[in-house]
Amino acid sequence: MMYKLHFEPDKYMKQPFIVLFLLFSLMEAASQNSFSTVYGGADYDRPTCIKQIESSFYLATFEFKEEYLPGHKAEIIKLNGSGDIVKKICLYSPGSQYCPISKIFPISNSEFLLLGGIRESEDSNTSIWIIKMDTSLNIIWENKIQTEEKYLERINCTRNNSGNIALCVTLCSGNPFYQMPILFLELNLAGELLRSRYDTTGSPYTTMGYSIICNNSGYYAFVMGFSSYMPVPMTSFAQRLDLDTNFNITRVRTLPNSINQDMTAVKINEGSYYLTGSVYYTGLYHEIEIQKADTSNTVLATNHSGTQGDIPDYPAWLKCMTLKDTNNIYTGGTGWAGGGLTECNLLHPKVFILSNYDSLLNCRWTRYYGSDTACYYMMDLDATEDGGCIMAGTILAPSTGPNQTDVILIKVDSLGLITSTNKPGTRAMEAMVYPNPGNEYLILQT
Repeated sequence: MMYKLHFEPDKYMKQPFIVLFLLFSLMEAASQNSFSTVYGGADYDRPTCIKQIESSFYLATFEFKEEYLPGHKAEIIKLNGSGDIVKKICLYSPGSQYCPISKIFPISNSEFLLLGGIRESEDSNTSIWIIKMDTSLNIIWENKIQTEEKYLERINCTRNNSGNIALCVTLCSGNPFYQMPILFLELNLAGELLRSRYDTTGSPYTTMGYSIICNNSGYYAFVMGFSSYMPVPMTSFAQRLDLDTNFNITRVRTLPNSINQDMTAVKINEGSYYLTGSVYYTGLYHEIEIQKADTSNTVLATNHSGTQGDIPDYPAWLKCMTLKDTNNIYTGGTGWAGGGLTECNLLHPKVFILSNYDSLLNCRWTRYYGSDTACYYMMDLDATEDGGCIMAGTILAPSTGPNQTDVILIKVDSLGLITSTNKPGTRAMEAMVYPNPGNEYLILQT
């Protein structure tokens, strides 16, 4: 790999300029940890959430024996800043469950909540499972809130203006009808239920709740399956539900640009928010769009990213946008995303896509992470304290065993670069910089 860097300093400052450039680059790289690591067992493994709390990373995963079927085992894993596993504990659902642990919700620098679903037996319905842990992975308490459906499909959550947690939970009735209502809940930080509401007014077969944010009068929920509220002809598959504080629907709005699928919304202030999802850009092919919108559903700014050409690109399955501040926004997804996450065509291997935007949604850079021997499928991401980002997804190498997925974590710096790795099979490589002494061009070859 070769990089050519162009300089045009004053001729008397050429060599000092180059030395300082390299020095500052090394200093910046040293202050930001980055790594790539693979984790998994004998069965199918998938991550559901990755979060940084203080200087450590916390990864929630679940495991199942058959693709797309529910399992019993979940894990919460603590990793250090180099991606090494420090500690892990297993959590089990006695009855099979699609997602025993879905979200990690930090409540302080030393404690967090795990949110998911548990079934007491194969004959029971799902309970919302809330577990409080400290950062040493000690369980402080747990609580369960019974639901009326068999399985949990997806949980999304936000802190509301009262300091409580609002949940948007998609449930599933299971075989034979697989109907999917949405359950909205408000919990306090002690895991106690304050209020809830079932909503079955969406399509029973296509309803899905993707993201929820709060506002002064209630919430906005970003969903699919509520097109019956909209005039004909339908202009978007996805909708924004305007909810009051008791989760009653006060209005349903179609989403601009037909943005849909695996959406993530982040509140900026009481007047605006960012929304990321999937939008058709080239014929029948999606790219990953980010919008800035106001409360009246008007788009104030927009941009998009994806792989080059007529290639399907999709947002990350469980969360596709993250930020620590509004001038450093990350969106993530999967390129060459045709087929499911347990399929891999090495003619077009799936890759992670990561883009970085400023507050006006100008794209600073887009990078791709993958290989020609395996497929990468992004599930979740989290902006990190050093200005970088950590991504969690699955890796599938057709040449290994029965093609079972493992978990891959990639931590990059603020430029999207990986400067170190503990991924198996990597090796040090020689690098050559020339010409020496430098001229207008400095070439780095590896």
